[in-house]
Amino acid sequence: MFRDGIVKIDVRALDDSGSDTSSRFDYQLACSFLMMLSFLYDSANIVLMVEKIDDFVIVENEGQEDEVVYFFQVKTQKNRPFTVNAIIKNEWLKKQADNYVCFNEPNVKNIFLTNLGVSVNNKIIDDVSMSRISELEQSSDRDKLLKVIKESIKDDRSIDDFYLMKCTLSIDAFETQLMGEFHNFLLANKLGSLTIDGVEAAYKTIYHKLIKKRDYVLSVEEKKNPAIILEKKSINYDDINEILKITKDIEIPPKSDIAVFNSSYSLYLGSDDNVIAFLTKYENFREDGVKYGNTILSECRKCVKENQISLDLNSDVKTYSLNLLSVFDRNSIIAEDDFYKKYAIQIVALFVYKKFND
Repeated sequence: MFRDGIVKIDVRALDDSGSDTSSRFDYQLACSFLMMLSFLYDSANIVLMVEKIDDFVIVENEGQEDEVVYFFQVKTQKNRPFTVNAIIKNEWLKKQADNYVCFNEPNVKNIFLTNLGVSVNNKIIDDVSMSRISELEQSSDRDKLLKVIKESIKDDRSIDDFYLMKCTLSIDAFETQLMGEFHNFLLANKLGSLTIDGVEAAYKTIYHKLIKKRDYVLSVEEKKNPAIILEKKSINYDDINEILKITKDIEIPPKSDIAVFNSSYSLYLGSDDNVIAFLTKYENFREDGVKYGNTILSECRKCVKENQISLDLNSDVKTYSLNLLSVFDRNSIIAEDDFYKKYAIQIVALFVYKKFND
């Protein structure tokens, strides 16, 4: 099982070969995000682990009898496909095979993922689905790859567990492409009814979560505990679903919707009760909120849920607004935040709108 195998292999040393390391790591992360989405089309029981054992690992049905583990090694370069000689010279396939032996668990697939494919005897292997190396057309190049695998695995594992694959993301435009794929995934799976701004906010939240997982360095003790390794270095469908729920809850509606709501319910607009001033500032709040308001808005959402019983005693919108403002002001995390200090009245209006308009 995957949890048994991950404690056998220490965190690998980062590999600086390939194109510019910083941009390549970003591309690796984008590939992991894309692959996770592609797996989630077929099953919700998917775990994505980054920068542990390999560039990333995807586990189907983690902890169950039909568990399957996919190790992905990502390589990028510009202008031309990778050659078999380069793969062998840099020992990329050998390192993957060595990890495969050390992991020593059943149902494992090892994928060498590139941005431009691999040239095998002058034929470009650029399938966007997995191509088993042992089933490629017989050639000297194929035999070279199989020889490297056999020398590492000996008789312990199967040569049929190694694959070549090309990623659909362009190295020059992967961020735009990936967000488009994420939007398509949400539409295909009917996950929420987010606006374009909401889709972008959810995408960025997931992506930044992956960055934190990637960059987290496990302690010596943490490396011994598979549950902690999974917590610190992976995300799953439940994590994504929760992010989508939070994004929906804190998504800032257009100014026109708030204006209509206010005309019906009379929001608390501040001590001067100036509608024009409130709506003008609300426009800035909506723009800034997409850029850097998610963290404090998530904290406000949490605060609303924690105080829901006492807040729900008020059915009058204006009274509810004043009480909610008081609840936020008493919360030190919220009250001390610069974004809240600037847009407190607009934040209150957002959550009042969510409460009474939904």
